[in-house]
Amino acid sequence: MKRWFFIGCLWLLGQSVIGQPVETTVQRGHTRAINSLAFSPDGKLLVSASDDHTLKLWEVETGRELRTFNGHKNDVNKVLFHPNGEWVISSSSDHDIKVWEVATGKLLKTYTIPEYTIISLAIDPTGTFLAAGSYGDSVYVYNTKADSIIYGLKGDRSLPNYVDIDAQGKYLLVGHDNRKATLHELKTGKLIYEYKEEGGYCGGCPTQVGFVGDEVITSSHYKGSGLRIRNLSGKTTKLFSDQIEENTLSISLSPNNERMVTVDEDSVVVWEVKTGKRLFALNPKDTDEKPLYGLNRLGQRKEHYTDQFEDAAFSPDGNWIATADNTNFIIFWDAKTGQRISTFYGYLTQPGKDELDFDPNSYWEWYSHELISIKNKIVLAPDGIHAFRSDRGKTVKRWNLLIGKVDQLYSGHEEAVVSFTLNKAGDKLLTAGGDRTAKLWEVSTGKLLKTFKGHRDLVFDVSFSHDQTRVLTGSRDGWVFIWDVESGEVVSRIKMDEDPKYVTPVYVARFSPNDLYVFTGVAGGILKMWEIDTGREVKEYIGHTDLITDIEFSQDGKTVISTSSDHTIRFWDLLTGIQLKKLTNSSEAVYDATFDEGGQNMLTGGADRVLRLYSAEGRLVRTFTGHKSAITSVHFSPDKRFIISGSIDGVVKVWNLESGEELLTYFTLDANDWLTTNTTGNFFGTDGASKQVFFVQGTQSFELDRFFKNYYNPNLLKEAFGDAKPAGRNDLLEQLKENPTPDVAIQTPENESMAKQPEVDVLVKATNTGGGLKTLKLLQNGKVVEVKEGDLLAKVPEGKSLIQKFKVHLLPGRNTLEAIASNRNDIESRPDAVDVLYNLEAEETTCFVLSIGINHYENPALNLNYAQSDAKAFTDEVRKASAGLYDRMEVHELYDTEATRSNIMGVLDALSIRIKPGDVFYFYYAGHGTIVDDEFYFVPTENVRLYSKANLAKDGISATEMREKFTKIKAVKQIVLMDACQSGGATELLATRGAMEEKAMAQLSRSAGIHVLSAAGSEQFATEYKELGHGLFTYVLLEALKGKADGAPQDGVVSVYELKSYIDALVPEYSKKYKGQLQYPYTFSRGQDFPVTVKE
Repeated sequence: MKRWFFIGCLWLLGQSVIGQPVETTVQRGHTRAINSLAFSPDGKLLVSASDDHTLKLWEVETGRELRTFNGHKNDVNKVLFHPNGEWVISSSSDHDIKVWEVATGKLLKTYTIPEYTIISLAIDPTGTFLAAGSYGDSVYVYNTKADSIIYGLKGDRSLPNYVDIDAQGKYLLVGHDNRKATLHELKTGKLIYEYKEEGGYCGGCPTQVGFVGDEVITSSHYKGSGLRIRNLSGKTTKLFSDQIEENTLSISLSPNNERMVTVDEDSVVVWEVKTGKRLFALNPKDTDEKPLYGLNRLGQRKEHYTDQFEDAAFSPDGNWIATADNTNFIIFWDAKTGQRISTFYGYLTQPGKDELDFDPNSYWEWYSHELISIKNKIVLAPDGIHAFRSDRGKTVKRWNLLIGKVDQLYSGHEEAVVSFTLNKAGDKLLTAGGDRTAKLWEVSTGKLLKTFKGHRDLVFDVSFSHDQTRVLTGSRDGWVFIWDVESGEVVSRIKMDEDPKYVTPVYVARFSPNDLYVFTGVAGGILKMWEIDTGREVKEYIGHTDLITDIEFSQDGKTVISTSSDHTIRFWDLLTGIQLKKLTNSSEAVYDATFDEGGQNMLTGGADRVLRLYSAEGRLVRTFTGHKSAITSVHFSPDKRFIISGSIDGVVKVWNLESGEELLTYFTLDANDWLTTNTTGNFFGTDGASKQVFFVQGTQSFELDRFFKNYYNPNLLKEAFGDAKPAGRNDLLEQLKENPTPDVAIQTPENESMAKQPEVDVLVKATNTGGGLKTLKLLQNGKVVEVKEGDLLAKVPEGKSLIQKFKVHLLPGRNTLEAIASNRNDIESRPDAVDVLYNLEAEETTCFVLSIGINHYENPALNLNYAQSDAKAFTDEVRKASAGLYDRMEVHELYDTEATRSNIMGVLDALSIRIKPGDVFYFYYAGHGTIVDDEFYFVPTENVRLYSKANLAKDGISATEMREKFTKIKAVKQIVLMDACQSGGATELLATRGAMEEKAMAQLSRSAGIHVLSAAGSEQFATEYKELGHGLFTYVLLEALKGKADGAPQDGVVSVYELKSYIDALVPEYSKKYKGQLQYPYTFSRGQDFPVTVKE
């Protein structure tokens, strides 16, 4: 029997999730092929196993990724749930079987079978016997309670040995090569029967196996074998097909054993077990145009096709089939019809290839993809305020750590940027990448200063000489070029191989401390020093056994420090090449190292996701844990107070160096969406990002929106980099412990019911679970219909419920009704929703527009130039662009002295009586807006002081008042558009007001359930407006309404979400062009998407 190893801890039975930490989880998704899927026994959870070395846990109802299980060091081939539902078990090409706790992600046990890749697992109903099949000559059966191997069976060398255990736990079935399967007594391994095919030999014909009741299933692709059911004596009782074209990768039975799904590389086929009939094959080109609500609340859609399936699993209720494929997606299908229902994925999930066309799932390209991924770094500016990143795109972005936003762009590369660095002064940026060039930029303006051309393949690395007069580039073409910064000319070339037939790509290249030599690191662990003038090799530093990932130098310039994928950090005597020290604390590849300003401390990070702080001599001082993916970049802040680390998934963390405390986590999801959180639950970021980041406790997820009122904190970043703690905000975990959120349930109408009348009574049951009841609201297609609050709710005792009635006017078609309650601390419940259908021809629709533009104020100092013309231009464009969408249009305009508080409120009150749920309402405002005491105010014409609370209370209109007005307006489709500005004040004060204004816009959107698109409040730039003829926000808005926002699919219609995307993308671009700095709009969307313009 082969040796085996066990590493682990006690099985923790019945552990509750109460008291478990609240984690912040982002919808990352898998980055490489998904090999295996398993549902939890109750069907609420799904676990996936991938070639990216991870497992992921998904919440089936919402489609949310709850957590990642990190620990395997190679492809994860198989995963299953333990029968108790509390643990998952995985096997990998790293020879390990691991047991994990579902509710925490904690690794409980590791079984190791040296030399074998474990590709198949099965467990008996009691959870006592675990069978493992390998690519090798062995099958093992473990006693999980005694943590010992009971026996091993001889399998087929170098071919998969598939295993399964019957539902009674009596038998073990093993699939072998050459169409053979063997049946064994589970407890002893005794051979009961051997299933063989007659005639011929087929090496390389593995047999997939399974049980159906008290019979066995075998599948092999050799002619005459096929897919069949046999009894325990070997007799075929059902032949599905005598010819299977490809190796069967998996077999799954529905819970009642009526249907079976088989997977090969090309197809997923559903069979009827009783008749052997082939019912249908799942169509990889099918699309989930409307994701099923209640199966994936994220509503994600992806036009995605697979060319290779890997696994399929029936849900425990038999309603769904989940499939895994080599394009990193999980797809849900209707088990009865084969219709594609929903897709689970994340922001890192790729359709197959990155911008450099390297496919992570390609046998030939995955290593190149890996090398590029490791270069996904951040660079910290000398001011400690700015950081640079590219996320493997064509543009490098400068990002302000104090406000969380990008404030400069460096665009010009034709393919993805792979490497970039700053000069010592921080005023020049050097970039290089897939277009085979390096580029030099002026940091402050984003201006391209110089392009260095000459390489014949992508450039892996760039660096400045210490005297800043030269730069070097290391390329996949096997050359290092040294360039003169001033002239842009090549002054020297170094080739890695003398033989022209060979090319050794240069992965890392650095100037020596005296700038006379160049150090290079390549694959295979080769670290060399070269003389620049002659291009000759001077010395090789021998010791590393895998890719060199980084090269650094000690403060005195006498020692070279190298990091490597061989898990080590090595110190070398620069002159002699003698290895002085080897650090082996890392369990996986080390990707980056850096010294602090004085050279007293060194920081490293790598694939094991641990930051390590060392003394300059290599003594481990402290570790920092928290990253969920490999760490690719590490930095000390210039003042040595903070550590900034970046991981391969684009996540950046900020740590307190002295205490080791994690302060902030930045999530960057795409060009426009980002979010920042801290460990107490405070968050700040864009609307789009907040929908892909969640709080998770155990196996329960919480939308960030539920905590908005108390935990959305625009000052989060400044508080973290200062000395103050977030004021008045308790730890989120303590809040959930002390004040649980209510439970809500819609009693009537039933889900998917058909209404006969246009109005329905909706009965909602709200339960006080211990945190009290403060509000109860009902939404229709995302728009708030009514909010109930007061003593009736507040006096409901703990453990008791009340039922409230809401009256809803239905729209033709599908009406999604959603109920949400909040506790005494304004933390919201998980929503409950039903869909009600009302089949009636669409009623006549009126588009109501209220357009307000104020140039002239009673206080002339507040006068604006273009507000009135902006409002009139908007009104005109809406009339033209929306004419074909509505039966009639009604426009109300208030300009200058007409735009008083009384007139504005009066029009809104009148419209609230006339507007029907099926109508559309646009509210446009151009004028002043201001923040006082965290409340946003619209500033009508009679107001004379922007920041006087007394004046604003009398003459202004607060966002709270407007929210109440918008809620009373019954139109489900509402959009608020604002080009409001603030005048005067210091830049810092304006920035603070802007942060609070952003929160106010978000609150207005979510409280009323409407779309809010707004310019960022700031000083009015006369040159900007003069050149465009409008406010920048309105100029972009008008262009969008003219049809330029018509995105994919280009169907002649601009929807709200297309409008939002266009404004999000173009406002920063235009502000950079006309103001020289980036300005971001505030865009928040609640409610359903709907068309705003249509081509005639």
